[in-house]
Amino acid sequence: MQAFEEAKLKVKTINQFLDKTEKKNNRPDTYIRDLVSSFLIPDVERKKVQRQVQFEERKYLEAARKII
Repeated sequence: MQAFEEAKLKVKTINQFLDKTEKKNNRPDTYIRDLVSSFLIPDVERKKVQRQVQFEERKYLEAARKII
């Protein structure tokens, strides 16, 4: 159910974004620039943070295993 809600939210976000960019400019390079800055860059940042969190968690898990 959560995945369905997330998918609906993504569709809504993408549609709003496309509507805004269509009104602004119909040039392909503008679409690409806006898509990269709106979706790809945040996704890369999110994955980077996830990797950092996993690294930190792994540190504590390994320390706990050594204690046991």
